[in-house]
Amino acid sequence: MSNSTAIQLDHIDAGYGQNQVLHDLSMDVRKERVNCIIGPNGSGKSTALNVMNGLVSPWVGTLTIFGEDATDSTPREIVERGIITVPQEGNVFPDMSVRENLRMGAYLEREKSVLQERYERVYEMFPVLRERERQRAGSMSGGQQAMLALGRALMADPQYLLLDEPSAGLAPNLIDDVFDHLERLKSAGIDMLIIEQNVRKMLVIAEYIYILDQGRVVFEGNKDELTDEDELVELYLGRRSV
Repeated sequence: MSNSTAIQLDHIDAGYGQNQVLHDLSMDVRKERVNCIIGPNGSGKSTALNVMNGLVSPWVGTLTIFGEDATDSTPREIVERGIITVPQEGNVFPDMSVRENLRMGAYLEREKSVLQERYERVYEMFPVLRERERQRAGSMSGGQQAMLALGRALMADPQYLLLDEPSAGLAPNLIDDVFDHLERLKSAGIDMLIIEQNVRKMLVIAEYIYILDQGRVVFEGNKDELTDEDELVELYLGRRSV
């Protein structure tokens, strides 16, 4: 394992009940770059992410986080290791204010001075959240709620962010906003692994690509290696493997 590895899946089999989703899946997710997983529906993208965050336990294989075995870790223990997930749905508490939502992101932190530093970091990155800190989250637009979800994740002082389809369910005019938010995180040096269906948008900010099909990695490499768009589409739709 490289010293630059953040999360490693080693020959993982996993699934739900009797339904196997991941088949001998191995991934070496590195630090200091934006990683992206794409693939057709049912390819195992979210399951792979949920193995990384402890929501799905591997049947076979090993999960390693920052060089330490985390195969049997609980979701809370994964969070304590610095791996923070922004889920696809239900990613804000609608009846709580913006500031209350942010506080929930740092629920493990009790030191007031540290909390204030984290609030300021989030507000500096997303000034709208400062302006609306007393507003009920459920009254915000979809794009603003996506921003709030990212801000709440930053409150946990993540070592690594996992994002599950951040643009899912948003109107087309809001998707650009979400990718603007992700660009801010990238510019701030936040390490990320992102699952995303909007391939064209994702390829603007992603630096390393994994393509999954039927629970297996069928392509991985730097974005620049995907120079033939027809090849990318074929791989993305799962019509062939490499």
